[in-house]
Amino acid sequence: MTDFFVLPGTRVPLGDSGGLGTSPIPGRTAPYSNPELDDGGVVQVVDAEWARRAGVARELAAELQGAQIRLDMAALKNHYGSGVREGDEFYQKAKAFVSSYSATVREYIEALQSLATRCDNAENALSSTDSNSARDLQI
Repeated sequence: MTDFFVLPGTRVPLGDSGGLGTSPIPGRTAPYSNPELDDGGVVQVVDAEWARRAGVARELAAELQGAQIRLDMAALKNHYGSGVREGDEFYQKAKAFVSSYSATVREYIEALQSLATRCDNAENALSSTDSNSARDLQI
């Protein structure tokens, strides 16, 4: 799916390619010109957005890693009565829960790191395609 970015504060309605209609056509993904806004139907893709998205994903992954470390520390010691059957049983259940939850957090961290890499790749691909297209136009 293609994302269309426009300058903040502007609206680019979706509709027929001739600009004759004013209501969106279901399934249409390309904006058309809006004379009221004098935008000419220009779609602006902001290269820096991909870098920003990658940075946000890395930042969230780092925050989750910090939380995961603290979470793992919670299961290191039996705080519920070592040597007492009920305390030991509760500790084993709590430890199993923390271990399971920690594995889930680890999956989210990996997903965020993967997202950051994909955003970097998208930025690089967009920049490369843009440069290649510009070079082709200059020849």
